Amino acid sequence: MYFSVKALIIFIAVSGSLFLNFAQQNNPGVQRDSVLVPDSAKFLQAFNDSLAAQDSLSIMKKKFEQFKYGDVISIANKLLLKKAPFKRADIIDIYKLKGISHYSLSEDDAARKSFIEILRMDTSYTFDSTKISPKIISFYNQVKQNYIQQQKEIEARTVVRIDTVYVPQTRYDTEHERRLKNAVARSLIIPGLGQWYLETNFKNILFTVLGTASLASSIYYFLKTDEDQKAYLIETNPDQIQSKYNEYNDSFKRRNISLITFGVLWVYSQLDLLFFNDDASNQTILKNSSLNYNERRGLTLNFKYSF
Repeated sequence: MYFSVKALIIFIAVSGSLFLNFAQQNNPGVQRDSVLVPDSAKFLQAFNDSLAAQDSLSIMKKKFEQFKYGDVISIANKLLLKKAPFKRADIIDIYKLKGISHYSLSEDDAARKSFIEILRMDTSYTFDSTKISPKIISFYNQVKQNYIQQQKEIEARTVVRIDTVYVPQTRYDTEHERRLKNAVARSLIIPGLGQWYLETNFKNILFTVLGTASLASSIYYFLKTDEDQKAYLIETNPDQIQSKYNEYNDSFKRRNISLITFGVLWVYSQLDLLFFNDDASNQTILKNSSLNYNERRGLTLNFKYSF
């Protein structure tokens, strides 16, 4: 199954590259650099990086089961330094195994820092008492209690009163909020690119390829339709008028199909990214979103999000 999926990815990447070359050769007005699409080599490199990251995570877990805590910490540091494309649950697992390894080596301060990173992602996260030592769980719960107390104190100081002037303190985005903002910005350009940024998997890569192909097709046939229309309007040979019209009509239909396809993918991409992805940071948008029905305006979706 692994090889068949990888072969399909390679086929899609090569097909996309051939499509763009064809578009460029048939219409010099379409420049490759103007199409927002990943190069096939970069595409395959990203896919291979994702597989390598998953392999490293599996190796780290095996090292942990073998009580090789030094190796676990080394692998975890490399994965976190490279900012490998992991799901949120995988990142939590990396910090958990790293923190437990530090604690087992009597490195309490380093263990505390790793556990705090978990709490920054999910303050409700708990350790499985059937798999982890009660001593470690007790240490984690203490770190959790202190962290939650500190957060409450910070929230209490969010607004500082100076006489009659209220000065709000600067609030910095969390790592997940920054990731979601970057994902939204990418998704606004190419459908699926935001999902690919959050998580590299077959579905998101395929979604990005389809969005890129529909965008490239729309640009190509938009230019070709204009070119064929001009050729049809200036044609004076009666024997060629019908042929020129057919070419123009065909380009016109293909342009509309490409635009509709891109539009559908674009709308679906935004809804999927903002409301249906499993990244915890999407709660930031959901809290400021509303879906309303009005007899005059119909169904409306409202949300606000600051960049």
